[in-house]
Amino acid sequence: MQIDHFKEHFQMIIDQRQRAKVTYCLFDVLWNTLCSVIAGAKG
Repeated sequence: MQIDHFKEHFQMIIDQRQRAKVTYCLFDVLWNTLCSVIAGAKG
């Protein structure tokens, strides 16, 4: 599966964060989290 397919699915998620406090886009946060979990990252 290509990253574009993931982007399409994640774009459906509404970002509820306050705009003034957002440093990274929601997709970047979710993508890094997913990759970390797959790689076996812990706490």
